[in-house]
Amino acid sequence: MLQKSGILVVLLLCLSPVVAQDDDLPLVAVVHNGDGPIAFGILVGLLDALVANGLIAPEQWDNKRSPGVPIQDEAELAAESIRIIVRGAGHDPLAIQGAVDRAMDMDPAALVTIRELPTLSALNTLQFLEDPPKVFFAALQDPWNAGIADASCIKPDYVTGTHTVMPFKEMLPLFTRHIEDLNRIGVMHYAGEKSSAYAAEHIVKAAQELGWTTQATAVTGFHDIALAIEGLISRGVQAIVLPASGFIQSAMPLIASIGRDNEIPIYGLGVESSVFGATMGIGYAQWYDDGARIGHIMAAWLKGEIDIAETAIATQTLRMAMGVDIAWHEVEGMEFSEDLLKDVDIVSKDTAPRPTSGWAMQEFARMLGNNADQSEQLLATAQPLLESLRCTPELIAEQQAELDAAEG
Repeated sequence: MLQKSGILVVLLLCLSPVVAQDDDLPLVAVVHNGDGPIAFGILVGLLDALVANGLIAPEQWDNKRSPGVPIQDEAELAAESIRIIVRGAGHDPLAIQGAVDRAMDMDPAALVTIRELPTLSALNTLQFLEDPPKVFFAALQDPWNAGIADASCIKPDYVTGTHTVMPFKEMLPLFTRHIEDLNRIGVMHYAGEKSSAYAAEHIVKAAQELGWTTQATAVTGFHDIALAIEGLISRGVQAIVLPASGFIQSAMPLIASIGRDNEIPIYGLGVESSVFGATMGIGYAQWYDDGARIGHIMAAWLKGEIDIAETAIATQTLRMAMGVDIAWHEVEGMEFSEDLLKDVDIVSKDTAPRPTSGWAMQEFARMLGNNADQSEQLLATAQPLLESLRCTPELIAEQQAELDAAEG
C-alpha cells in the first residue's frame, strides 16, 4: 500500500466521490509538506474522528482505505456538513507558502497544518487578518521554541494543536541494540527549522549526560548534506543521529545512501525515518491518534461547544516504537541481530513498511482496516480530551506567571 514517488512516499487514501459542492459548508484545508506516513496517519485519524462525531457520514469516507485517490494537492472530500481539501508541497519554503496561499484562496473556516514550516507559513499569512480561520497544527515537537505559542494556553486566540515531548535520554540508548559499544555520535539537523535546531541541542545534551562524545553540524539544504556527513565521519563518530524534521525526512534517502556507502549507520529520532532509509528509527508513531485528537477538537468547535481561544495545545504521550530498514542488513558490519529484529515494530524494505509487533499490527489495522467499532472507541476518547484542554483564567494566569518568572 505504499509506493515510491521520487524521494517521497505517495500513500493511497480512498476518498468517496465528491458530492455536489455547497459553498455554505465550512471548508477545512489541510496543508502538509509531503511527509507520507505522517500526513497519511494524521489525515486518516482526522477523518475517522469527524465520522465518529457525526460530521461525515461513514459512506462518504470509505474506512477500507482501498487504493483510490492519493494524498495530493487537489484531494477533496465533500460531505453533508463539511468540505475538506488537501494542499501539499515539498520542503521549499516558497512551495509551502504557495500551498498555504492556494488554501487561503478557498476562504477556509479552518486550516490543519502538518509539521512546523506549514504551520509557521500559515501563521505568518494570518497574523494581520481581522477574522482569521482557525489553525489546528499537528506533528510538532516544540511549538514554544518555534515561536508558535508561549505556553499551552498562551497562544494566538485562533490557534490550537498537538505536540509531542521527546524523551531523548531514554531514546538514545535504544540504538545500542544495534551497535553495542555506541558512545560517539554525530548529530545533524536542518537549520531552517527552529524545532530541529532545538531538538539537536537536546540530543547533544542527553548524549553527554549518558557519557557519550558528540559532534554536531547543521545543513541548509540538499547541497551540503554530503559534506556535512563526511565532516562528521572524519571526526570519528560511530553513527549519525538525526532529529525528526520535515526536511530531514525528505532528504533521508540521500542521507541513507551516503551512510551505506561509508558503512556508517543513520539513526532517526522518529520511527518513520526507517521507512525512508534510516538504519533505525525510534520515536513517536501514533500519528493516527494525533489526527483523531485534532478531529475531536475541530468537531467540538464546529458544533459550537468550545472556543478555540480557550482550548489548550494538547501534549502527546510518547509510545516508543522502533523501526529498521532491512536493506542495511546487507551492509558489512551493519547487520541486525535476531534479538533486535524480534523486538522492532516495523521492518521496511524499499519504503514499504511491514508491521511486525502486535502493537504495530493494531496501528496499521486502524489506519488501513475496517473496524466496525472504531467510531465508538474514538468517540469515547473525545470528552476526556476536551475536558483536559480547558484554559481557565486560573491556568492562564499561572502559565503567564511562569513565563514572567523565566524572563527574570
